[in-house]
Amino acid sequence: MLSKRKFHMMMQRDFNMMPMLMVMVFIAVEGVEQPIIVHEAGVAELYFNYRYINSTEPPILRFSKFETNGELTYIGTYHNGSSNVEDRFKARIDLLTGKLRINSTMREDSGCYECELQILRDQLFIKKTVNLTVLYLDMPVIVSPKNVVEGDLLDILCYSGAAYPDPILTLFKGQQLIHNKTGTILNHTISKATRNDTGDYICRATNDVGSKDSYLMRIHIKYSNHSKEDKEDTPSNQPTSKAIKLGIGVGIPSFLLLLVIIAFIVKKFQNNQGDDVTRTQNTVEMHPVLQNGIQNNGR
Repeated sequence: MLSKRKFHMMMQRDFNMMPMLMVMVFIAVEGVEQPIIVHEAGVAELYFNYRYINSTEPPILRFSKFETNGELTYIGTYHNGSSNVEDRFKARIDLLTGKLRINSTMREDSGCYECELQILRDQLFIKKTVNLTVLYLDMPVIVSPKNVVEGDLLDILCYSGAAYPDPILTLFKGQQLIHNKTGTILNHTISKATRNDTGDYICRATNDVGSKDSYLMRIHIKYSNHSKEDKEDTPSNQPTSKAIKLGIGVGIPSFLLLLVIIAFIVKKFQNNQGDDVTRTQNTVEMHPVLQNGIQNNGR
């Protein structure tokens, strides 16, 4: 049994023979070849296998690609040892005997490719197809508020970016694995953030291509010197600084009001004492007069 390499070397040799001679050419059996899977920026070689048949005319191999709308895009032809590739494909595509080679593959290269074998003299037209899949992975993105108050809700989102197949998304805080999920979006929610959630976070995407990390996201949890827990732990019989301030604020106006009331009472009392003294003096001054009156009436 011939190996694939020897098989194509023999086919190349036979196609390069003079068409005046009786040559052995390879005729495709219609059908779909095994799919080809490569990584982005790699090299894809799409083989269209043939079997022997006698002919005096080397075949024409016409290569095309099916677009998403079902239409065929012509790539080029290979005939009798020479290829003719469309200008827009020349930089990356080579056409050989029974083979299409794509250099520096891109994700847009994924799809179904067709090779039509034509022997015009014999009116023979046979088609074969090969499916190409290009695997790729872009850097993921991490999104989160950078400043959060302790006790608030904290949402951390990871987006995979473009990737095929779908990656496994993993969220890390430093070197600690926090959460992972297969898909394009990972949402990690902390219902009540604490100061311990402060740290450096990254998102990692992994698929058959490899792994890529997002940019580092620094999340800072703000907190006060006296947290809610500290306030709840304070004994009820020990006044807090706020209660003391409140007592002082209420006591000063009350003290001033008391002084005003006392001053008013003292002044009122002094006024009443003055009236009593005046009445007493009047009584003392009138007393001799009354006495004189009484004496005159007696006489």
